[in-house]
Amino acid sequence: MPASVRRIAKPSPYDQRPNASRFSALTPERVAAIQKAAERGDTRDWSDLCTRMLQADAHVRACMDTRTSAIAGSRWVVESGDPDDPEANRAAAFCDAMLRGMRGSKGGRMDVSACGFDRGVAALLEAIGIGFAATEIDWEWRGGVWTIPRLYQVQQRRFRWSDDWQLLLVDNGETISSQGDELPPHSFVVHTPHIHHYPTQGGCLWPVSWMYLFKRWCVQFWIAGSEQYAYPLLVGQVPRGAPASVRTEMLNSLNSLSASHAAVLEADSAIELVETSVKDNGTWRELVRELDRQISKAILGTTEIEEAGRNGSRAAVETRKGATVDARLALDERALAETVRRDLLTPIVRYNSHVFGGRAPAIPSIRWIVESKRREIPQSLIDVGAVTVNELRFSTDLEPLPGDAGERLVGAPAPTEGNE
Repeated sequence: MPASVRRIAKPSPYDQRPNASRFSALTPERVAAIQKAAERGDTRDWSDLCTRMLQADAHVRACMDTRTSAIAGSRWVVESGDPDDPEANRAAAFCDAMLRGMRGSKGGRMDVSACGFDRGVAALLEAIGIGFAATEIDWEWRGGVWTIPRLYQVQQRRFRWSDDWQLLLVDNGETISSQGDELPPHSFVVHTPHIHHYPTQGGCLWPVSWMYLFKRWCVQFWIAGSEQYAYPLLVGQVPRGAPASVRTEMLNSLNSLSASHAAVLEADSAIELVETSVKDNGTWRELVRELDRQISKAILGTTEIEEAGRNGSRAAVETRKGATVDARLALDERALAETVRRDLLTPIVRYNSHVFGGRAPAIPSIRWIVESKRREIPQSLIDVGAVTVNELRFSTDLEPLPGDAGERLVGAPAPTEGNE
């Protein structure tokens, strides 16, 4: 049976801690300190900074959504670990039904951290940016089998890494431990897609944090300069030594002019429109654009997607996209499939071995049918009978057919009863 059937990471009051004020005065020293702490295993501030970047910067969010949604929004299939073994095929169907049966609520009560499999996958894909992500498994004994009715998303700030890089739970929703507690076996799905010396450094938001900092400065200077120099200054002139009432009346006239574009002035009064000669010549705009390009490179591997119209033909852009974005998506999908097979499908099969004759059959695998994987099958291959029905259905994003019907070669006669 599972090591724990009770919820370990309960809802924490710190989950909704606001980040806007904490990172309002971000400096290079602050970013360096956050990354240094993350290198030591303390991920609280690092995960909060990543969350803030996704909340506050539209370009960072759009790039991350482009990369994660390609997988999270794709159809997935569970495949048998041994197609020649009937029990392995049953195990694959058993796991498929369990994943598709997950729901994001319990007893009709709303819990924002509870999620079905698809939303749990989206939560795990946050590891692409932050470096790691975890969801808790909700085990339940029902109908003579161990089931997983839902997953629970757990924020990365509630974990830390030990000296030997084991993930520890610091905040269990009731108490906060400075050292952290070990995770019981098969209680969490832990996704660490890319390891670069340290799990926290593997996220693509690691270099983006510096671009985010510099971009914030540029936008602030750009807006301040626009406010000060972009529009002409209205100057009201009154006779020297005019009483305060005349000056007040002139100020009211200027306000009326800005609102209604009309004013009535006394004699010897005038309004002058003064235009500034100070211009930034597009400096801040170009800096922001270049920083966005660097963000795109860090997350997607290319800037061609948003600049396709300026940088050459669509065919050339698609070629570069295939060598950069598509390659990253393929790696992301394989890493996620490995994590789900290790932390979810394996315990499902082993804890329910009694369903399969008392032994655990070959563990099934899972894959996502990402659009970049689909390719048009040449008609010549179909004509010579070298393509199966499921391969053809896969190329058009159709659900595979079960059993021998999907493995039949296109063009081959369908088997009839009594024929071998």
